[in-house]
Amino acid sequence: MPPARKRRRLDDTTRKEVSDLMSQMLQTMVPNIVEMVTQKLKGDMSHLPTEQGSPTNVCSLDVSQPPPDNNVVATVHQGEPSQQGTSSAATLPSQPLTSSTQDSTVPGTGSTHGQVSIGDPIRNIQNLKEVSQFLLDNALTVGTRNSYQRAKLAYEEFLEDHFPGTVTFPIDVEHLVLFISNCYQKGLAPQTVCTYLSALAHFSKMEGHVDPTQNFVIKRTIQGFQKLKSTADVRMPITPSILQKLVNSLHLCTSSFYEKCLFKAMFLLAFHAFLRIGEITSTTKSSTVLPLTAIQLEKSPNARPKEMILTLTNFKHHQGKPPVTFQITADTEKPETCAVLAMLDYLNVRGEEDGPLFMLRDQSPITRHMFNEQLKISLTFLGYDTKIYKGHSFRIGAASWAKSKGVSDDQIQLLGRWKSEAFRRYIRIPLLKL
Repeated sequence: MPPARKRRRLDDTTRKEVSDLMSQMLQTMVPNIVEMVTQKLKGDMSHLPTEQGSPTNVCSLDVSQPPPDNNVVATVHQGEPSQQGTSSAATLPSQPLTSSTQDSTVPGTGSTHGQVSIGDPIRNIQNLKEVSQFLLDNALTVGTRNSYQRAKLAYEEFLEDHFPGTVTFPIDVEHLVLFISNCYQKGLAPQTVCTYLSALAHFSKMEGHVDPTQNFVIKRTIQGFQKLKSTADVRMPITPSILQKLVNSLHLCTSSFYEKCLFKAMFLLAFHAFLRIGEITSTTKSSTVLPLTAIQLEKSPNARPKEMILTLTNFKHHQGKPPVTFQITADTEKPETCAVLAMLDYLNVRGEEDGPLFMLRDQSPITRHMFNEQLKISLTFLGYDTKIYKGHSFRIGAASWAKSKGVSDDQIQLLGRWKSEAFRRYIRIPLLKL
């Protein structure tokens, strides 16, 4: 036999032996590999939550079945019981299992709708429910949520006293009319009752019920309430002359030089910047207070303060609104009532420590109660009625004073409404002589 033909026959024999050997190896190894991968997938799938949130085996892999189309993906079944008697959250078709399977992600589960990614916590239904609740909670400010909870509690207490055993929702229109009447007898203000109704409307719609406050009878009842309970605002404005007296009274109404500088700066800033007292004081332990970084003093070449830049991030209806930055020019002709010079004196005694802008020596923030108490002491010393002069009187007085100096009503409204986007086009406080 020629050498070439002999080599070809030997090569054919060798290839056949190698092929037989590889077939035997595959028959031995593949079942082991399939078993290992199956156990791995079952272990990973056992961590997926059921509808009750408890882990269970949610898939059954049958490797004896022929592989399906590669485009088939795991589909979530809601409320369908498992064929094997387990609470299955997903039915996974068997996939071709090879030694290249190294991760725990089922092929074809990369998209989001109706598919499960094994071991991915983002697909956890409980997690999504928590996120949705978080988003709903942040639709309202902390203050609004607290007010709404108080309103709900007031209505629940009314039901418990007059209709024991009655469920809160859905709200019965007759019960709500009687609740409004009960508030009228207690002497509550119309605005308080309107807040109560807003809260009950919110909770009703969140529960999926019809808003009872849109009922014609409810609207007419609250309209009569407002007509009978309407009262004029008795708060009087703090005029420039009263403001100067208040500042001068601090020499005699407080023995601390530090507190004299502190409250003088607060009085003058509240007036000149049309501020609410809650914007410069702390109302609760967790409330956001005006920080030291909110104030910047601009000085002229002779080192005298020229203007003060105030940045507010926490103000009424501030949620979703950008910070408001505006300027107050120094009044060098009348330094005793100049907010810029008063702020400079206070910062010199306060120091540069981080923390609240207005604080005591121990670095605790000035609360609304502290501010009102000092204002009450000064007003009493001067002989003014503390029932008609309040902390809001600074804001009322600033508006009246600006109007008397020729500032238009539109500009006054912009000065007083930090929530107005139009205010950002009018950020310089006009320098009007007191």
